[in-house]
Amino acid sequence: MILDKLVRQNIPGYGKLIYPLYQLFKERLKPIKFEHVVIVHGTTLEFRNTIKESINKEGLLCPMVVNKRGELMNGNHRFKVLQTLGDASLFYHADTREEENFFSRLNVEIWKLHPNVMDHSFMFEGKMKPYTEKCMHLFQNVKRVRM
Repeated sequence: MILDKLVRQNIPGYGKLIYPLYQLFKERLKPIKFEHVVIVHGTTLEFRNTIKESINKEGLLCPMVVNKRGELMNGNHRFKVLQTLGDASLFYHADTREEENFFSRLNVEIWKLHPNVMDHSFMFEGKMKPYTEKCMHLFQNVKRVRM
């Protein structure tokens, strides 16, 4: 069955809500109806097809990212695919530019590592480390989760 890994549930006030698999910063997740998201970046058909294939195979891996103004800062291609499959999703809500960058880079790294994301150590290594260092406050309420 196509999209059998996509987790969706009808939620009053939101319609069909699509859930991401990785929800590492739950206190920053916010359900948002697709109609309320402001699109600020374009997409390419080629990459949108790559993302569609990934969603078909794995489901939605990571939350998309919106800023304080409701602008979509990361996940444009996922958004284009998902808006035809549901009404809303859980988004990371970034309060600062540093958080936008952190959540965006986090999504890229998880997409590359999946299904081998075993712990959170990757956030403190390599290209991810500078983004993490600027957002250490996000880790104050994080509980260790076995993956």
